[in-house]
Amino acid sequence: MKKICPNCGKEVDPEEKYCPFCHFNLVNNEETIVTIDVGLLGRREVSGSDEESDKPPEKEESATETATPPEKPKTEESKLKKSKKTDPVPPAHATSLLKNKKHFNIWPIVSAVAILLVAVLVMGSTSFYSRKQQVNRIETAIKNDKVSHLVAADKQKITAKKLKPLSDYYKKNPKAYKKLKKDLMGKNDGPIRLIQDGHYLGLFPRYVVQLPTYKLQVKNDYQHTAVTVNGEHFDQAAQVLPGRYKIKAETSYLGQTAKDEKTVDVWSDQESKVKLNVGSFKVKSAPNAKDYLNNKLAAQLDGKGEKTFTDMPLTKDFSLYVAKNSNGKLVKSKMIANATAIVRKHNNHVFDLTWGSSSVKALLEKNFNKLNAKDFINGKKNPNYAQLKKIVRTWKKTPSLTSYKVKVKQHNKNLKSLNYSVTFDFKFNMGGTSRQVMKFTNASIKKSQAGLKIDSIGSGRLLGAR
Repeated sequence: MKKICPNCGKEVDPEEKYCPFCHFNLVNNEETIVTIDVGLLGRREVSGSDEESDKPPEKEESATETATPPEKPKTEESKLKKSKKTDPVPPAHATSLLKNKKHFNIWPIVSAVAILLVAVLVMGSTSFYSRKQQVNRIETAIKNDKVSHLVAADKQKITAKKLKPLSDYYKKNPKAYKKLKKDLMGKNDGPIRLIQDGHYLGLFPRYVVQLPTYKLQVKNDYQHTAVTVNGEHFDQAAQVLPGRYKIKAETSYLGQTAKDEKTVDVWSDQESKVKLNVGSFKVKSAPNAKDYLNNKLAAQLDGKGEKTFTDMPLTKDFSLYVAKNSNGKLVKSKMIANATAIVRKHNNHVFDLTWGSSSVKALLEKNFNKLNAKDFINGKKNPNYAQLKKIVRTWKKTPSLTSYKVKVKQHNKNLKSLNYSVTFDFKFNMGGTSRQVMKFTNASIKKSQAGLKIDSIGSGRLLGAR
């Protein structure tokens, strides 16, 4: 005897409580179908509640025998079936439907949903990883100083600080920013190019933007000058990314300051030259004298009485004079009130601030002892310079003369018509001496920014000699 599962229609062992095929409960179910094997008489399907299940099968008449055979004893299977409560036998068409009923399979639906999800994911990824969307994200990153998906042509590491000049350039030039996107999505033949660098998910091309680099050189020929580019110290030349750069040069010297600021857009190798409002000059005076600018000690002259000032800022006017100690007192030379204007007009000008230039007596004594063309108006072209040169040369050629000294005495203060006398003390070989006194009238001394200068020595005559 076997059971038929009413859920899937398959035969199961009578002892099974649950269908091994679909796990249907075969015990507590009234629809369980039992198949009884009655030997040669065939099979019959009955339910546990059939009243005719206890009746023996009907006897068949034999064609040759008329006697009724004895009743066949009930089998153990019939007894077991009789002891169980069974359900009514379903109709034949119902039994056929139960036998042919199939288990519901969910896997085709799961597979279809999975395929649909994969399709949606692929479509979304295709849009997200498309060239256009990647370009949009990269452009936004450039404008906001983001370095993702950016590489340099010379392989240098790109930082937000290095990228800032390029983002500044695009913020100031929105048309150039729009053109960048058009170039990357179009011919892609500009200085900034889109290149492929691997794949996303092994399927979609990964794009990065390659930035060129250019040589930026700042030429600075000035001393005491510090140069910065975008606020950072700059050493003459460097490879930089394209963009907008602010170049600043500044020099401070002796309280004076000069600046040069400019903005350059770098899209090729470029040289920028620093231009400062500065000048150079030299001061000549007594050896080891002290030089003052705007009444502040600036420098000390060397043993030759000279000092050169290089790249002095000319943004403000400054005064100039020298001073030295004489008999315990600080003696000042003539002050140059507006030295700035002189240097602007004559770069590398020489300021001769000897004390002869600030005193009539000292000026004349100096030139009668040792002639200096710079102490004359028009220098060597002044006829009085040639006249005095002839007198001094004659004295120096006197036989046996070893040396002489000159002392000047000023008789009035009218520089346009000056009267003075000159005493000459001569020394000769063998200890001999001689003195001469000459008087000069109607001499002319003029003031200049460099001090007093001789315009005319006047008319001279010999007063006496001994």
